[in-house]
Amino acid sequence: MFRIHIARNRQPLGQFSPEEVAEGLKTGRFLASDLAWREPMDAWKPLGEFDNLPEVPDPEPEALPLPAAIEQKQADIPQPAWERASELGFFKALIETFRQIIATPVQTFRASAATSGYKRPLMFFTLISTLAIWVAFLYRVAIAQVNPEMLAPTIPKGMTQSDFLWSQASALPLVPLLVMIGTVISAAVFHGLLSVIGGTTRSFESTFRAFCYAGGAASIVQFVPICGGPLFFFAFSILMVIALRETHQISSAKATIGVVIPMLFCCGLMLGLTALAVGLAPQVLAK
Repeated sequence: MFRIHIARNRQPLGQFSPEEVAEGLKTGRFLASDLAWREPMDAWKPLGEFDNLPEVPDPEPEALPLPAAIEQKQADIPQPAWERASELGFFKALIETFRQIIATPVQTFRASAATSGYKRPLMFFTLISTLAIWVAFLYRVAIAQVNPEMLAPTIPKGMTQSDFLWSQASALPLVPLLVMIGTVISAAVFHGLLSVIGGTTRSFESTFRAFCYAGGAASIVQFVPICGGPLFFFAFSILMVIALRETHQISSAKATIGVVIPMLFCCGLMLGLTALAVGLAPQVLAK
């Protein structure tokens, strides 16, 4: 079989079979302007003027994944990473979940809405919130040792500092149970108000998951001494607005209303219960 000599810019590219040349023209390896020669030609001529080259099929373009396919593949991966704790490992899933919610909350909560289940988000919120409450108690103990006067305004009348701390310490084992009960009630309040203003496009389960992951991630700031509490409400408000907006695919205005009003209600309720407890404590101790 004859061979075809090919050159480009006066530089020889080599000798090729007619099949290789035909395929090279299809794939772009060779150009129609490349000079070529074969026996018994008298002179070189452009490769595009060569006759009788064999027919070769057009190369099939490499299939590229469609955006919808990519999105579907990503949607098939449970989010946040805590949903895959058994696969990733406890600490890796925990750290990755914090990173996802804090760094990319929009994408994380949007993907989380498609994942079912109450158990894992409840475990996440209960774990972080319980640890935060226990650490906050240790801070109170430390403050009592260093500067007792800072703790004095929070102690009900008629109670000593020691009795106050012991009463709180005795309640610490009940914290996980109380957190779980409070989680269900709080998520129901958020979902109920959101329903009233026409902001629920998904079930209570989606709101519950949004509350758990937003609240759990925000609870990390409660580990900051003294100012952890105010920082928590600030961080939780922002994350919860994003969580409800992306979970239910509603406007930022509706999501904001759905977060602010329940938080004001909860804060007022907490202040009322605190005032009631302070008022009743001396009577209980007197008995």
